[in-house]
Amino acid sequence: MKTTSIMRLTPYPYNMNIMKLLAFTFFLLTALQIQGQRPEYDKRTPFSMVTFIEDHPYAMVDNQWCKLLRIEDVSISEYISLSKKEFEKEWKKGIYRYLHYLMDDMGIVREDSVSVTYESNGVPITKSFILDINNRDLATQYVQQKIADDLPQLSPLEIIPETYQYLISRIDNASIKDSTWINKNEIAKDLSYLMDFIQKDYSYVDLRGYDYETALRSIITGIEDGLTRRDLAFQLKMFLAEFGDGHSRVSIRDVLTENEYNFLHFSIGKQDGKFIAYHKESKKLYDEDYSFITEIGGVKIRDLYNSAKNMVAKTTPSYVEKNARSYLAFTSLLLKSHKISISDSVVIKLTNGVQEKKVHIAWNSRPERSSRPSAYSDTILAGNLGYIAFKERMHRDDEYLTRIHEGMQKMKNTSGLIIDIRGNGGGSRKPLNQWLPYFIQSPKVVNVATARINADDQPMPDKGYLDARYAYPLTISEDVLADEVGAERAKIFYSAVEEFNRDFTPSIIP
Repeated sequence: MKTTSIMRLTPYPYNMNIMKLLAFTFFLLTALQIQGQRPEYDKRTPFSMVTFIEDHPYAMVDNQWCKLLRIEDVSISEYISLSKKEFEKEWKKGIYRYLHYLMDDMGIVREDSVSVTYESNGVPITKSFILDINNRDLATQYVQQKIADDLPQLSPLEIIPETYQYLISRIDNASIKDSTWINKNEIAKDLSYLMDFIQKDYSYVDLRGYDYETALRSIITGIEDGLTRRDLAFQLKMFLAEFGDGHSRVSIRDVLTENEYNFLHFSIGKQDGKFIAYHKESKKLYDEDYSFITEIGGVKIRDLYNSAKNMVAKTTPSYVEKNARSYLAFTSLLLKSHKISISDSVVIKLTNGVQEKKVHIAWNSRPERSSRPSAYSDTILAGNLGYIAFKERMHRDDEYLTRIHEGMQKMKNTSGLIIDIRGNGGGSRKPLNQWLPYFIQSPKVVNVATARINADDQPMPDKGYLDARYAYPLTISEDVLADEVGAERAKIFYSAVEEFNRDFTPSIIP
């Protein structure tokens, strides 16, 4: 059995623009995670230019690339080993940018310089290298530029296909060039990084057959001379939605500014394909005589709905419908994307199917909210039929877990059981560990996956790529697994996997 990281999508940090935008939640990996909080360290490093040949570090010395052998009488292989342990996939950063952390962890005390042994023309040479805090940024810039130079460049299109026209929508006026302005060349490089990462590492790249290259080229074609950061965020939010993965996205908080949290005094629903205005708390119509909305701010409600739908991950039809209607709450944002200026009030056009009327209303400071339902509920219906509802995301706190066990005890003598997950949007796996044993009498393998990862770039950790999801690799050692789940559960794991593998044949061979 193999395990996978379901999704890893963090672009290379060219100028941090996309990194600031992409807020991914479904086991998304940040470009670098340093374990724990470090106090202020001596961040001076000895090399201003570093490269890697066959994964071995070389430094520029007297205009020549020289193979590094030792630093402060410690073999470079020890630095590499420690860097892989601490920084995993980003271990090379531990050599060209975060070498000072490794030396600290090794207990190496530095003064103004460090002793370095390197190989030049086959001859080992030892000399002192001055430590300079600027070197880490210089070395980082060199590595990033080299990566950028090696990437395939995204070229503009002659004509943007109609299918991708929506991706070039903007919120800001094109003349706005504030501190968040990003020029076209920077964006093109960032998007090249993003495309390269999608091609190599994104597990959902082929989920919907999305032509992401044409989509990215459409974005570049529509840029003109640049974009504000949030316009880029807005376009990337719509771009990512097309992959059909609801856990990779740009947060709406990266798109809205503080003064754009303008909301209507009512919620918007649908009835027989028409849009209605109603109050969430009371469930009453906003206007009893004119219940249907046709326009907001001069834009047809259907067009606003379609713009909202562009930001929603294309998963199931019900998911898209529900979330598109929820995004209608961000009315001022949607109006701006339709080039409508926002004032202190907005005109709503209502109809009863025969007559229309216009209503001027002031903006609300926050969307209308209804009281949140209990995350879990259970009852026994007529006919001794049990009913359990997971109304929201599953929680991992003790109270929530206790309620699950109490509910299952209540259901043990019922004639049947309905489990309602219509309102459940995911959450912790811990409740499943408590709940599934009521239905599965013996341990079973319920999830098998393979990694879409270059093992050379990211060697598998001892506990696999998905230990946080209780998905361990077939090759995990007994000692490591026993430390993680206990000796008894480790035995059960191996037994269940052995039984499963007797007749398992994967439908897709990676």
